[in-house]
Parts: sequence; structure tokens; C-alpha cells
Amino acid sequence: MDFFFAGIKRPQIASIDVRKWVGYGLGNRKQEEKQMSMSGKYLSVFANWDKEVFRNLHHEDFMFIRETELLTLDEQVDTMDRLVRENDYHKFFLKNAELIHENNYISEGRWREGDEIVTSMTLIKNGKAWRQIVNRVIPEQAA
Repeated sequence: MDFFFAGIKRPQIASIDVRKWVGYGLGNRKQEEKQMSMSGKYLSVFANWDKEVFRNLHHEDFMFIRETELLTLDEQVDTMDRLVRENDYHKFFLKNAELIHENNYISEGRWREGDEIVTSMTLIKNGKAWRQIVNRVIPEQAA
């Protein structure tokens, strides 16, 4: 069976379907379709904000890491709740966030905020966000 990705035929090497080794085999896709992706869960909670639903997307050992900060789960939930209530952050996120890559272990998103490009990497453990790190750069410093 021929497979296509963005209209380009994917080559197979020595009769081995290489996609299975990088997580894109049909078996993996069927399993992924049964459960909502991490990015899908975030989009869902931001579309209909609920602080406790947001909390439940995160592993009990969750930590948020920035250049000079380390936030616990409670601190991150309170921060996001404040941003949503005071600044309509959920509307900004829904409009601007772009999914770069995601599988069962990691999710990478990116958006522009003011003069900065924000990249967020979330490590996933047991289907929940376990660690999240965010990097902010101006475009000239990105390359």
C-alpha cells in the first residue's frame, strides 16, 4: 500500500516501513486516534476555561521551567487562571499557538507574543503534562 504525506510519496528502505520506527506506523496512528492529544486537551480547556480541568491535565509532580523561574503545579495553575481571568490569555492562545510536533512523550508549541517568539516544550508522563519549559527569543536571536 502506498502512503502519502503532504502529497509526497514516502520511500521505504529495504522493505522496512521506516515510519514505524519514528512513530508514524498505522498501529500507532490508530492508538493515537482513540485518545485526545496533549495539545488537543489544552485547546479544549482554553476554549472553555475551567481551572480544575486545567489542573487535571498536569501530572502531580508537574514543574514549569523558565530561564529564571521554577513553578510548581499549584503556582502554574494559579498563574494561568489569573492570566485567563485578567488578560483573556485563553483567547490569545487559541488564536496564536501553533503545534510544531507532538507524540505520546512530548509536545512542542510556538507562538508570537509581542516582539518575542515563544517556544514551549511539554514532556508527557502517563498522558499528563509532567515538565514544561518555555523559551522566549526575539526573531534575530532565534537562528
